[in-house]
Amino acid sequence: MKKIVIHLGLHRTGTTFLQKEVFEKMLDVNYIFDDSLHRFEILNDINLISNEGLSLSMPHSYTHRLQVLKHIKKLFPDAKIIIGFREKKSWLKSCYYRYILSGGTSTYDDYLEVYAENIIDYDKYLFEVKKNFSEVFVYQFEDLKKNPDKVISDMCNFIGCKVPNYKIVKRNASLNEKQLNTLRLFNKLPSKLSLLIIPFIKFIQRTPT
Repeated sequence: MKKIVIHLGLHRTGTTFLQKEVFEKMLDVNYIFDDSLHRFEILNDINLISNEGLSLSMPHSYTHRLQVLKHIKKLFPDAKIIIGFREKKSWLKSCYYRYILSGGTSTYDDYLEVYAENIIDYDKYLFEVKKNFSEVFVYQFEDLKKNPDKVISDMCNFIGCKVPNYKIVKRNASLNEKQLNTLRLFNKLPSKLSLLIIPFIKFIQRTPT
């Protein structure tokens, strides 16, 4: 019987590292990364779908998030679920960082006020995940950073595959507060000046924080 494993995210919990350095290198798993749950072929005994968009990021509402979860349940009622969480304050800062990189101009406090109602309630969301699926693997981003070998080994045991030959790579660089605020101000420039921002973004992403 072919198995379906779905990695929901959350976004900003080491998902890019897992996708590029771990999942893509699994030799005994059919790894699928696609925005649609309909456009793929189930090939191997184990089929792994990974897309953090399935858990949705802000500003999606909690109701919308649960609708997606129920849709996944309808398509794959017996799927195994992998989901990652992160210390809430750190996670919110990281979400704000992505918002600024996407052209956002609000301060952090204003950003939280606007999206406050749609911030993921970890406990509530995890309760719904476990209510819909009997096999759920939960990892913490902080544990993945501190002891990746242990988390990845446990994850592979859950999936039912061999641990791949992976490298520890930091995929998404972060910005310090000064760099973030400077980029936020850049985002307020007229659109015709937007091309000036691109070299700046590439530079500060290479700058240690």
